[in-house]
Amino acid sequence: MRILLVEDDIDLAQFIRKGLKEERYALDVAADGDAGLDLAMHNPYALFILDIMWCKLDGLALCRRLRANRKVARCPASLAGRKRDCLGE
Repeated sequence: MRILLVEDDIDLAQFIRKGLKEERYALDVAADGDAGLDLAMHNPYALFILDIMWCKLDGLALCRRLRANRKVARCPASLAGRKRDCLGE
């Protein structure tokens, strides 16, 4: 099973990657919504794990775009995260 993780927190992404790899999942990681959208359009995934808050294309907007595309609309998505501002304050 191939999973796409879109997460801008490097430490958290590495933690999730390690756990999923130990369970033998194939995982691609994107650091923002634009990169995640590009990967989603060019690779087959069984699941999207999306951080909700980013400064550019946030997780909710990315999920809407994925749902609007017939190629990936049926792939399940999990949204997670905490609210923070774009300046890191």
